Amino acid sequence: MNGRGAIRFSFPVLLVFMLPHTEAPLAGVERLSTTYRMAPAVLRSDTTSVDDWIGEAGRYYRQGHFEAAESASRKAIELQRLNRTARYLLGLSLTAQGKFTEEALENLRQASADHPDAHLEISRIYLETGRLAEAMTELEKYLKRGQLRAK
Repeated sequence: MNGRGAIRFSFPVLLVFMLPHTEAPLAGVERLSTTYRMAPAVLRSDTTSVDDWIGEAGRYYRQGHFEAAESASRKAIELQRLNRTARYLLGLSLTAQGKFTEEALENLRQASADHPDAHLEISRIYLETGRLAEAMTELEKYLKRGQLRAK
């Protein structure tokens, strides 16, 4: 109890109460672990700016939580539709989940002006979908961008 008579629980204890009750007492332990790792973005009330969501998306992506990275990227895009970094992270997150879709391509194309490595990911999508000539074109774009930056 705190000084005001209210009981205070730690975050992990509160999560246990949030899990659905099942016959098997350990059935939700794996989900609890994942929920606990993802909780900061969900619980932070200050995660309202584009930069906050992009930061969360980047952290999730680096940690291998690609669905969460996708979700955070989408939140950033909701706030700032043309943000190229959010679009880049969304494209990366989609392809990391094996979603070699037009949506992933379009987001990476939009991001490529600020993120030259997007051309590599676009090339990968083309390779995965059997579009070899287009993959080569994207690789050439990437190499040209590198030569321009080196000058």
